Amino acid sequence: QVHEAARRCLGPGQGELDRAAFEELFPWRTGWAQAVLTEGLLVPAGAGYRFAHEEVGDWIQSTHLDLDAALRALVHRWHAEPEEDGGRVP
Repeated sequence: QVHEAARRCLGPGQGELDRAAFEELFPWRTGWAQAVLTEGLLVPAGAGYRFAHEEVGDWIQSTHLDLDAALRALVHRWHAEPEEDGGRVP
């Protein structure tokens, strides 16, 4: 469940797990939600939850990261095709 939570945090947003996803992965009725929060793995953040220790979250998320897609999103989106007059599109 922790790996799935990390994978879902990679989606849109600020690296948070929304409440519905949290409750799906860590149901309150089974005690998982309380255990995760009591142990300090995840903490409330805005309208959802995030990893309490950013480094741990980053490490777990890295196992689910599509490196090619991440590089395209982070690097290549800033380099647009040159315009016909030789200028760059910002």
